[in-house]
Amino acid sequence: MTIRKEALNSKAFQKLKEIYDNRESIARDWKAHGKKVAGILGWDVPEELLMAADILPYRIYGTPDISMKEADQYLEFAFPPVLRSQFEKIIDGANADLMDCLIISNSTDALVRIYYYIREVAALEPEKPIPELYFIDWLFTRFRMHQVRNEKIVGQFREKLEAWSGKKLDDQEILKAADQCNRNRELLEKMAALRREGRINGSEALVIIGSSFYMEKDAHSVLLEDLLQEAAAWQTVSGVKLFLTGSGQEQSGFYQLLEEHGMVVVGEDHDWGDRHWNKKIDTSLEPIKGIVDRYMLRSPGTKRAFVSERVEAICRSARACGAEGVIAYTYLYDDAPSWDFPEQKKALKEMGIPMLQLTGRPYGVEEGESLKTKLEEFASSIKEV
Repeated sequence: MTIRKEALNSKAFQKLKEIYDNRESIARDWKAHGKKVAGILGWDVPEELLMAADILPYRIYGTPDISMKEADQYLEFAFPPVLRSQFEKIIDGANADLMDCLIISNSTDALVRIYYYIREVAALEPEKPIPELYFIDWLFTRFRMHQVRNEKIVGQFREKLEAWSGKKLDDQEILKAADQCNRNRELLEKMAALRREGRINGSEALVIIGSSFYMEKDAHSVLLEDLLQEAAAWQTVSGVKLFLTGSGQEQSGFYQLLEEHGMVVVGEDHDWGDRHWNKKIDTSLEPIKGIVDRYMLRSPGTKRAFVSERVEAICRSARACGAEGVIAYTYLYDDAPSWDFPEQKKALKEMGIPMLQLTGRPYGVEEGESLKTKLEEFASSIKEV
């Protein structure tokens, strides 16, 4: 199945795919016009504040087949392979000409350690092309005391952006950026509804969502509006409907593999998918409060939530998208998501939804017969019910 002719014939989708396939293009153009670009690691960096400061967020992504010379020198092999690849691109200078600064959030414990490693490399080897660092240290538990503390942290980030941009960020500018992000999230939610109807498949959805990380929000929204009108008339896809949890999927390779074996991903909870558009900012609140509420209260991530929260979230999401099965897929050394799997599997079984666990997988596209056999057997078991 993969990406279909209907999508490839759409001018809006073509443009989004061009950005998705060439993720540095907008950032390079931005820099060529004398504007600032911020490299982003972690999923809890408020893009609304960056937009208000006229700084383009650029999400650093991994590449499976690059040399790991720098990562091998500085990092233990037990770091998740995606993060090792991202670290490599930062230390070896591959992204040096793109970034004026590098902002890291504590979205995972591994990211906290990566921040400390990068900071020490920059201090001990100042010749390395590492941009100025900034760390956002959230508290993710949902208590009032932690909300107040997070408002202070986000307020400090606002002040740092004012220093970087050389301009005061007033509340109206932040609210305008929040409205732009809310509009984009609302459109992505409509895309998700078409996806559940079978008008858009999983690989296409990853392109649509992923491209939003590498371009201006309003430009993405314009293309997305055109695409939604076209996609409403696209032929529906068939196949076993799956929900995917576990490691984030920066590329669509695993989705394509599933589609080639008669399955289609109708939803996911990783940060390159549906979790990105989950929960809009309440613009009736003071801007910093609204931002903190959004990032604290959205669907719980795999690395910063209690098991009970993750169980409730996956059951709710799988039911909402009409999933017939769940696949839990994690890369080698990306162990945190798997801590939730036993209780998730138990709860899903009570709902009549089977779960297949695929853990410790190699980073990159898999083509082994063993994996294909497991996928075919899982799909067949669902069809037989």
